Amino acid sequence: MAYPIYLELSNIMNKKNRQSKLGCLGFGCLGVICALMLAGVLLFFGAKLATNYAVEGMTDDQPAFYEPSSLSDDEIARLLNDFQKFLTRAELGIPTEPFELETPELNTLLEHSSRFTSVKEMIRFNIESDILSGIASIPTELLKQAHPVLEKMDSLGGRYLIADVRVTAKVSGGKLELYLKEVTVKGKDLPSYVESKLIDQNVLREDVFGSEFAAVFKHVRSFTVQESKVILIGSGGTIDELMNSRE
Repeated sequence: MAYPIYLELSNIMNKKNRQSKLGCLGFGCLGVICALMLAGVLLFFGAKLATNYAVEGMTDDQPAFYEPSSLSDDEIARLLNDFQKFLTRAELGIPTEPFELETPELNTLLEHSSRFTSVKEMIRFNIESDILSGIASIPTELLKQAHPVLEKMDSLGGRYLIADVRVTAKVSGGKLELYLKEVTVKGKDLPSYVESKLIDQNVLREDVFGSEFAAVFKHVRSFTVQESKVILIGSGGTIDELMNSRE
């Protein structure tokens, strides 16, 4: 009879068909692909949730509170008037005395001068010896403009990064440039992938803070920090330089 042989062949063929359908490590190729896709989705959302958690942990929903100026109204008015005179003489190229600012005067200008409107809520400085440091309160939306990598982080929005910073400053091409040297948030360093995009970068970009702010230092020749003061010299130089040139 041929039936046993037929049944045996049929069983062998069915077994091979089942094995071919269950390839890819015995789970079926479609099953492996689905598992890999699921793992990728979980990894993506897991990383995104971790990023959101990290951003929320390092940022605040309110900006930093800055103490108002301790100067009197008359002192503030005189400071603003002297600053405008200095800028006017610098624009005209007239030699003038260096314009010197200690910590209270510098922060008063930030608070009250209309020329610093775009940054007045973001920074207050402390000048000690030749070190310029301060407390920055940066809207996270601005951080997204700082670098293409940060721009892709959805969690950077509607919050504030309040950081202790140390910066160096210089005037180049009539524009003030501030370079971050140190940044800590709540006593901790920023994640390396964020910090690397900010350290040694000029944070006063004209496309972020506007041309009006950039124009403030258009006719300022130098911005130096020494003896716990910020010292500005206009494009016309100083009176001492003028007198020495005549000797």
